[in-house]
Amino acid sequence: MTCFSSRGISLRELARLSDIEPSIVNKLANNKREKIYLPHIERIVEALDISDISEIIRLK
Repeated sequence: MTCFSSRGISLRELARLSDIEPSIVNKLANNKREKIYLPHIERIVEALDISDISEIIRLK
């Protein structure tokens, strides 16, 4: 998850906009979280106003 930085949004601001705990947003952004919950992704997508999920998720 790196598109937030290219939009000039800090992790703290993304956490506020998406109503997700800052520690969770930090772990997601730094690939430190093994489980990703769909509701979190949905809120982040809405907060960043993106339409292509590949902007924030890279599948292996």
